[in-house]
Amino acid sequence: MKLFYQIFLFKKLRAIALLTAFMCLWAFMHDLDMAHGASTVVAAVGLENKQILVVLGSPSDANIVFAGTLSNGIYKSTDRGLTWISTSSSNIANLSVYALAFDPKNAGILFAGTDSGLFKSTTGGGNWVAMNHGVSTIGIRSLAICATDPNIIYAGSFINGEC
Repeated sequence: MKLFYQIFLFKKLRAIALLTAFMCLWAFMHDLDMAHGASTVVAAVGLENKQILVVLGSPSDANIVFAGTLSNGIYKSTDRGLTWISTSSSNIANLSVYALAFDPKNAGILFAGTDSGLFKSTTGGGNWVAMNHGVSTIGIRSLAICATDPNIIYAGSFINGEC
């Protein structure tokens, strides 16, 4: 089974691709040279041996990309995916992160859907606080933030593996 995630940044003719296949991770930066039909592949430092579940590019800075991983929390790149560092505080560092979403009115606020509920960062991914309010056993698999009222958060979930 292959899962393939891509973020295309057409202005610079660059594509970030994070690929998991057969339970292994290949992460690479792919520079497209449209004039010569050539491309280069560079390893994404910091994501070695990580399984990527979700990728989210910043709406305000094309250099910033977040990746949610299987049992390794959240990673952040500030150079379009060339290097990655863990941004997970201790309460989220070992969780699987299935969904990421930005507050539509403030790109410094992010939400993460994990196997232990909903988390929020008001520091651009630096620190994460649980937003579960009594539902910490519900895994969040997808997120959407209302564009006109960021206090409304839609979450797709499962309860103890049951749909």
